[in-house]
Amino acid sequence: MRRSITVLATMAVLLLGSTIGAHAWTGVVAPGDSGPSIHRLQQSLEEWRPGIMNGSLGGPTTARYGPRTLTAVHVAARELRGHNNPSSTYRVGPLFMASLDQAIANGGGSTRTAPSSSSSTSRGQTVASAARSLVGARYEWGGNGPRYDCSGVVQTAWRSVGVNLPRRSFEQFGAGTRVSNPRPGDIAGFDFSGNGQVDHVGIYVGNGNMVDASGSLQRVVERPIIQRALVGYSRP
Repeated sequence: MRRSITVLATMAVLLLGSTIGAHAWTGVVAPGDSGPSIHRLQQSLEEWRPGIMNGSLGGPTTARYGPRTLTAVHVAARELRGHNNPSSTYRVGPLFMASLDQAIANGGGSTRTAPSSSSSTSRGQTVASAARSLVGARYEWGGNGPRYDCSGVVQTAWRSVGVNLPRRSFEQFGAGTRVSNPRPGDIAGFDFSGNGQVDHVGIYVGNGNMVDASGSLQRVVERPIIQRALVGYSRP
């Protein structure tokens, strides 16, 4: 009898998507939506991982599911389990929110264990060296070797230390922790289109320089950071 009650209780949780926070979330939201549900989503993402919204939390009635919220949802969807979030649409429903709320309740994801300064620096130097080894390679949109685009360079460089980053620029930038004082290996993010979303990335290699795949130059180059479109730096 006790087992039957346990099974029924488990089924109820699955059907309802969890009782944690469920009273505050019904329905589904998608990129472009706005309102109280988006505010709740942004608050939960920020509570799950402080700083992930990069100061982009909207008001209780005006919050919008824009590019930065989408980036944060992508990171959470990749790291959490038990969510219901199709990667092609990033529609957020009760099951995803239940998974996010459960992670918050368990303390999972709210903080990251930072590597020691020396090990982090050594890792970053390896990433920077890997990026520099690609200088001179030809540019190709979507290229991941032997020709590269910007995110291909970043993905390849970080793979040299065993870190597998997403493929798209804004996803790569969002996968790391924002830092104000860049070190070699950090991802430099740029918004050349001016729409508030990172659309170009490079690897910071020190002394104000980066390695990136330039579409205009049609090569992987080392050059000074382009300040006019710089969004900031991210450390995976």
